[in-house]
Formats: sequence, structure tokens, C-alpha cells
Amino acid sequence: MDTSKLLFYIFLAVVCGVITFFVKNRQRYFLFLLVFFAPLNIGIIMRHLNGIFVMDVPLLFLVLYGIFSGRRFRIYLGIPAFGLIILSLISSLDARDIDLGIWETTRFIRAYLAFLCVVNFTKNVITPQTTARKI
Repeated sequence: MDTSKLLFYIFLAVVCGVITFFVKNRQRYFLFLLVFFAPLNIGIIMRHLNGIFVMDVPLLFLVLYGIFSGRRFRIYLGIPAFGLIILSLISSLDARDIDLGIWETTRFIRAYLAFLCVVNFTKNVITPQTTARKI
């Protein structure tokens, strides 16, 4: 790994770590970091875009916080999500380059974990319907 990349990651970790101590609601802060880092394709890339991305750090903190905290962390088991992950694994077995199939599968898993974090850590923004007034 280049020295400039390593210095950038250290700087990013120090800045985000220091800000963490000054934020009152850490769940919202890590959700913000998750949304901010999601489109960035930077990280420690091992081979063919497989590796540990900057987005994975707040995602890991949110998932671990949700599992080990006292609050209820619901895991939505749906056929479309797991079907897509299993289908991508099955289709990657017959691919010419298995690394690209594994990369696509890890992207689906990251997206599913990000979905779980957003669903569990955001408030319900849909207001309940009020009963219509009788005329």
C-alpha cells in the first residue's frame, strides 16, 4: 500500500474518531458516515475491487451496536434479498473469473446490511393517517 493512502486513512480515522466524542447522537453520526462514504470507492483493495472499504467501518459499528445494544434490532429475512445473494453466488461458480462474482456478492451483502441499519436506526417518518372529518 502506498504511504499516501496509509496517511489518508490514518487522517480520516483520527478526524472521524475525534468528532465521535463530540457528537451526542452517535447512531445518527454513523448513519451520516455510512451515507457519506457509500459512493466512495476507496479502501484497502485486495484484488478486483474486493477488500475493506471506508464504508465498511461505520456499517460494522452500526450492525454491532444494533446487535449488542439493548434496543430491538430487527433482521428482515426476505426472499428477494437472500434470493439475490444466493443467485449471485450460484452464478459466480460458473464464471470465468470467480473474483468478480465474489465482488458482486459482497456488494449485495453490504447493501443488505446498510438497508438493515437504515431501517432500524431511523425513525418512522410516515405519519399515521388521521381519520377524515365527517361533514
